[in-house]
Amino acid sequence: MKRLALVAVVVTAACGGGGGGEDITGDIVIDYGDTHVVPDTGAVVEDPDNPGEVYLGIGNLGLGCDFLQARIHPGDAFVAVHLDATMQTAGDYSTLILVTFADDTGTHLNGSTGTLTLTGFGERVTGSMSMSTTDDDVGPVSTSGSFDVFSCL
Repeated sequence: MKRLALVAVVVTAACGGGGGGEDITGDIVIDYGDTHVVPDTGAVVEDPDNPGEVYLGIGNLGLGCDFLQARIHPGDAFVAVHLDATMQTAGDYSTLILVTFADDTGTHLNGSTGTLTLTGFGERVTGSMSMSTTDDDVGPVSTSGSFDVFSCL
């Protein structure tokens, strides 16, 4: 179920409106093959289909409180994680982490079970994550590092 919910976020992100974004701090990075992306925006937003559940989104495409409608362009990358009600407190979680990357050929989605550590969940959400997988076309796909993002809840 989580996988379907996250895929819906990515599909929406590929088609919607967009915004200015919420600045983040931390050292999180996204690697897609030979492309290295340092995210600069992100947010936690409510899952519109499942009250009490949220999405954490981090990327370089101006992600903010409207990131479920963000428009993705070539060179953009973001990480999305779905957090059910049991995952909205400090702790260590093994969960599906998705990486989306856009280039001139389209939007590419890769995901795998990774580690999410939340150290704070309030006005700001802090923690770290790590996930790696292999794409048949580009090779290694990963995300890792710490983050501090705005909560739109």
